[in-house]
Amino acid sequence: MTVDWYRMPLEVLQNAASRMCNEVVGVNRVFYDITIKTPGTIEWE
Repeated sequence: MTVDWYRMPLEVLQNAASRMCNEVVGVNRVFYDITIKTPGTIEWE
């Protein structure tokens, strides 16, 4: 099985990261992990 990462528009990423950092207490950075691993092996590194 193969997967591909979603090419999310930069404006969406910027808006989401900005809102999370500004509105959620304790959040100071946001990561968008790009991987081609199969869903069963995707894990936080």
